[in-house]
Amino acid sequence: MFEKPKKNTSTSKSRITRREIERKFSGTGKLNNNDLLDILFKMKYNLNSETSSEVMQKLDGQVKDTLLGCPLPKAYKNLRTIGGARFKFSFHSEINWLVLSLQFFNKEVNLFLEYEKEFETNFLIGNYVKAKEVIDKIDSKICVSQWSIEKRLLVAEYSKDDNETKKDIIDRIKHEADRLIKINCSYTSIRYETQLPPNRYEEILEKFVNRQRTSGMSRYFLF
Repeated sequence: MFEKPKKNTSTSKSRITRREIERKFSGTGKLNNNDLLDILFKMKYNLNSETSSEVMQKLDGQVKDTLLGCPLPKAYKNLRTIGGARFKFSFHSEINWLVLSLQFFNKEVNLFLEYEKEFETNFLIGNYVKAKEVIDKIDSKICVSQWSIEKRLLVAEYSKDDNETKKDIIDRIKHEADRLIKINCSYTSIRYETQLPPNRYEEILEKFVNRQRTSGMSRYFLF
């Protein structure tokens, strides 16, 4: 006798999970943070990438941005919004989720790569005014980012531009960004000091890292 074919339990569970998610979004009530977190974890850890992508396509822009963590922030205060950065246990799932997230922004990624090349060309030939204009263009047409903060500090250090000094940039960040962005900004500014010996920067950073050991942040900064 032939054996009865086994049901694909993972496919069946995936369909059930998808229906649960779609029912939540089709309801009339507003979804709270716990609902969104539950949906996020189900999409990351219970659905395959293809199914998650199909579900994501049906979501409105605001919900999608919430799940992905404000992927294209227009202000420094929106940098590092958690969203899809929340994780549980599967590195493989995190990579799949990152790839899934990027596929919605092909246009922006390609545009950034084009502008990044333009920035590097102008910076290397010493055209700092043009390099700064490229950063402004990236911030306005795509989004603000840690990358643009670092490049602004780099241009300010080499151009010695009185219209936007490193102090101006750091002060602006301190008023708008979260603690980690502020710390990165301050220490990036020190690292870009052209007159600062490399070993001196390492000493400064080591002192800071030693102060952070109890907070669990030391590994991040050493990395």
